[in-house]
Amino acid sequence: MDQSRPAVIEVITKTIVTHTITYFIMGLLASLIFDYGRLYAETNLNLLMRQTSELLVMAGPLFQLIRGFLFGIVFFLLRDILFGRKNGWLVMWIVLVVVGIISPFGPTPGSIEGMIYTSPVL
Repeated sequence: MDQSRPAVIEVITKTIVTHTITYFIMGLLASLIFDYGRLYAETNLNLLMRQTSELLVMAGPLFQLIRGFLFGIVFFLLRDILFGRKNGWLVMWIVLVVVGIISPFGPTPGSIEGMIYTSPVL
């Protein structure tokens, strides 16, 4: 198979590994820098967020294997755009930032929908 058309297993495996490791490292850094343990316990975020000491929260990175798999399927379907041309990685990054952070499908905190439909809890 030529380099611009990777196999489905290759795309999904690389996506699972990359996503899970990145999610774990960035989540750990964010938790330490923003002191999630204290914020979730001592502010109104305790109404929205589980405590960092809960087993389900501690197991959170393991669930990223599922998200990585789902991302891998989408990346495979878009492989000609993402892997078949120069700077396809930039297209992938823009898609993830726009759909995953700025405008996800739901009123998540920090998103456009969240700014419109939710009120701050702090």
